[in-house]
Amino acid sequence: MSEWWAHLEGDDSDLAYLSTVVTAPDFAVQRKNGHFYLRSTQLDMLENARLVKEVASAMLRPLNGLIRLRVHISRPLTVGNLERVDDAGRTNHIILTDSGTLALSRVSALGWNNSTKDPFARPARVVGN
Repeated sequence: MSEWWAHLEGDDSDLAYLSTVVTAPDFAVQRKNGHFYLRSTQLDMLENARLVKEVASAMLRPLNGLIRLRVHISRPLTVGNLERVDDAGRTNHIILTDSGTLALSRVSALGWNNSTKDPFARPARVVGN
């Protein structure tokens, strides 16, 4: 089963704190390659990247509340880009935009704007190789 990693943006000290207290096997804030990510088995069940970002953003609401209780003044955490690790262990980087989607892999980059807004749908127009 593929895994979604939702890149978290916010204050590094808040994210470091959360990575020490949000550590359940099915819901965790983890540090990887110097960045913080939200991991959840609920996200892994989703196929659509835009929906993954929406669900991950909703999951951040209670975490933002926890941070506010801890430090009183804080920049809210947000979901940035996504990573999808496929069954073969390859990482695909997903960058969602309002007008289209850019999907990157180790060997190629494809950009497209399609009506389904699904980065794994067949590209309507290839802009890279």
